[in-house]
Amino acid sequence: MVTAGEIMASLRTAFTRMVVSLCEDKPHTFAWDNAHNMDEDSFSILSAAFDRLAHARVVFAFTAREGFSHPLEKGASHVSIDLTDLKSAEDVSRLVSLRLGTQSAPEELVRFVRERAGGHPLFIEEIIKGLLDANAVSVAEGRVVAMRLLGQELALPKTLRGLVASRVARLEAMAKTTLQAAAVLGDPIDSAVLARMLNQPLAALERSLSDLKSADFLAHASASELHFTSPIMREVVVDALPQDAARDMHAAAGLALEQELGDRAWEQAARIAMHFYESGDRELAATYFAKSGERRLEARQLEAAVRDYARAIELCDVARRDPGELARWLDSLATGVRLVRSAPEAEDTCARVIARLDREGDPELRVRTRVAAARLLVALHKFDAAMPHLSEAERIAGDRDELMKVVLVASAELAGRRGDFNRSLELLTRMQKLATAEGDKQEEHKILTNLAQAHAALGDRAAAVQALDRAEQLLPDDTAAACERQKLRGLVHFFLRDFRRAAAEIEKAIDVARSLGLTYEVAVNLHNLGDVLIRLDDYARAYGALQQSLALCDEYAFERLATHNRMLLAYLAGYKGDAEGDKQLDQGISYAEANEFWWDVISGRLLRALLLRRHGKHEEAKHAFHALRALAKTNGHRMVVDDCDAALAEYAKS
Repeated sequence: MVTAGEIMASLRTAFTRMVVSLCEDKPHTFAWDNAHNMDEDSFSILSAAFDRLAHARVVFAFTAREGFSHPLEKGASHVSIDLTDLKSAEDVSRLVSLRLGTQSAPEELVRFVRERAGGHPLFIEEIIKGLLDANAVSVAEGRVVAMRLLGQELALPKTLRGLVASRVARLEAMAKTTLQAAAVLGDPIDSAVLARMLNQPLAALERSLSDLKSADFLAHASASELHFTSPIMREVVVDALPQDAARDMHAAAGLALEQELGDRAWEQAARIAMHFYESGDRELAATYFAKSGERRLEARQLEAAVRDYARAIELCDVARRDPGELARWLDSLATGVRLVRSAPEAEDTCARVIARLDREGDPELRVRTRVAAARLLVALHKFDAAMPHLSEAERIAGDRDELMKVVLVASAELAGRRGDFNRSLELLTRMQKLATAEGDKQEEHKILTNLAQAHAALGDRAAAVQALDRAEQLLPDDTAAACERQKLRGLVHFFLRDFRRAAAEIEKAIDVARSLGLTYEVAVNLHNLGDVLIRLDDYARAYGALQQSLALCDEYAFERLATHNRMLLAYLAGYKGDAEGDKQLDQGISYAEANEFWWDVISGRLLRALLLRRHGKHEEAKHAFHALRALAKTNGHRMVVDDCDAALAEYAKS
């Protein structure tokens, strides 16, 4: 009978002979993953072989968890490599590129990965796998050709969740509680705030923090602040918390931040708001979301400000809120949406606030709230929903000039957005005749920019430029206002037929909008650039600009602008002889007519008339130019009137 000892001896001998034989011809590497799971007998076989392989060309490689030790590490030829987190963006970029099989990785993708995985290589690899599986990243010919990162919330694989969970389970009770509280509090983790959350003296907390740093869960960001070594590690810890425990910890985090920050709590209003929201305290959450919105609006972080104000109004009990406070919130929301052009459930939001203000009965608040609602809806191109609010605001304002001025400015903006520049200028002229006190600079800036656009569309260069210059003097350092003015400079030159200068100004507007993170303004300026380039017969660049604009519109649901982009792209297709282009252009015109988007209607009808002429359908083209001229004149589009006159004059000669 063969004993276990004899079997082990035979295995040691056989394994050693096999390694020696393999390594006679060329070097070999033997690698073991998860070596921390290997048993003692396996290591004894390897040790016995290793002792007899001093001159063999062989490498034994083991991968194991941190802190693992084994018999072979005592040898003189042993080398240990600690695989820590990747420290730099360059290192993360190299790993991402390697896993994608590309020469380089886009900065946006690297930033997306680092925000979720930190520098943890395993997490980075799993996120890349998740993005590829979700078709959020596409690779062709050794480069990334498409990315859709917005809204990609990737689940961490169970294997990695299990790895983190097992490490957490090995912590002592106090260290584990501290880690959970830190995970709920989120980065940056201020030790004083954490002590308040746990109701512990700071000195007593230091031991737990030291344990967590030693275990590589946390690391110091400064003397008093810490952060998680990986954002996904924090996510795993939070997800493992029971719902009741998480809710209580969020409430404790919100209160701790309030108490520790005191008068400076507004500086972290968004963070405090989220904690109170997660704890179920909707009213406190609403208050802090509004504070965050105010701060972000002042900093001209408009998209974030819009989200904050919308959440504040959504969460609060409007019946219990101060009417003046609600009016300010809606007005601030409208200010942000004016450039952002996106707001969830906008009509319901406006209706809730207006109903509350109507019960209060203050005429001024009622007028200003309805005007704010109209401004918000106009920015979203919901003109039919905005008009009743303006009509009712005008009725309530009566003969109070200061209130009527506010109503007229909003009505003029509605007309300008639609493309009815005659009506816009008429309203602004009427407004200027009212005897009112000096308005605030933001309101005056709004008046002047609307005047600049109307005057330019009607062909009055001097008045348009003068209005823009006066607007710049009012708010020279306001970045959002500067973005709007830069867009208008391009439009002014476009309306006045200085197309090359218009293209240059619009390209600047695109850069300004991108620097401010204003997605709609980027999209609309790309659209304007495409329109100008068509005028310059630069069809290739026009196509590129319009496609970029359309991609943003489709991603962010800017329906009107998307349809207008498709009209111009349809024209380019029709210009090349594609019959489908004519059909798509007609569809876009029908959509614009149904919504009374006169700017889009006039633009589309001009393109259709030009295509009819190009395709030799001259009688249809003449009829189209005649009809378009009347519509353009009614709405104050001087440039299009001139286009029609020039086309009809050519036909008159023939």
